[in-house]
Amino acid sequence: MEQYCTYIIFETYELPLIIFSDIKVPTSGEELVYSKDGTKTYVGWLGATPNCILYQIKTQQGPYTYDELQAILATPEWS
Repeated sequence: MEQYCTYIIFETYELPLIIFSDIKVPTSGEELVYSKDGTKTYVGWLGATPNCILYQIKTQQGPYTYDELQAILATPEWS
């Protein structure tokens, strides 16, 4: 995970809308981290928000900094 990325959390059913070449973390769908119930995941990027996130992902929560995301991932919903 990159400390200088911007992150969002979103519902996993929207995964097909993510263009992995436009984001930094994860670099592929195989590296995704999921909430304990499997309904949420997150992605991160450097610089401007990718269009796939701006215009396609409707369930996004955030944006979060690295530290904010780490705090969320330490909650019972994720760990």
